[in-house]
Amino acid sequence: MAKETNIYEIGYLLKATLKEEEILAFTEKLRNAVTEKHGLIISEGKTKKETLAYPIKKENNAFFSWIKFSISTETSAIKEIKKYLEKQNDVLRFLIMRATKEKQHKSVIKRERRAKPIFVKTEMPTKEISQKPTEVPEQKETPEDIKIKEEEIDKKIEELLGE
Repeated sequence: MAKETNIYEIGYLLKATLKEEEILAFTEKLRNAVTEKHGLIISEGKTKKETLAYPIKKENNAFFSWIKFSISTETSAIKEIKKYLEKQNDVLRFLIMRATKEKQHKSVIKRERRAKPIFVKTEMPTKEISQKPTEVPEQKETPEDIKIKEEEIDKKIEELLGE
C-alpha cells in the first residue's frame, strides 16, 4: 500500500541583519529538516530582501523565502518542522500552508472546451478612396505680419525686463 502524501509550503522571514552565508546555512538546515522526515522538496523560492509593511520583532526589513515539499500524512513531521522553526532565533515569522496538487479538475477542462469565441461578421460600406493626398493651401506670411510679430516680441521683452 502506497503512503498518502500531502503538499506543504513554508513561507518564512529571516532577520535582515543576516549575512549571505548564514541565510544559505539556514536554508540548507531547513531542507535537511524536511528530508530527514522523508519529505520530498518540490521547489524553492529565491531569497530576497523585502521592506515589511509593519515592524515584526522591531525589524522593518527582512529576507523572504519559501519552500514547497510533499511529506507523508502518517507521521507527525509537520509538527516537528514547526517546532524546529520556532526554536530558530533568526526567523522573524513563518507560515506553514497545506498546498493543493497542481492538477486541473475535469470540470475546468470541460468548461474550456465549451468556450468558443464568437465572431460577428459585419460588412463595412465600401467607399472609393482617392490615391491623391489632400492639399492644404500654404499660408504665406507677409512682411507686415513679420513686423507685427517683432513688435509684439519687443513689447514682451520690455515687460519682462521692466524697462
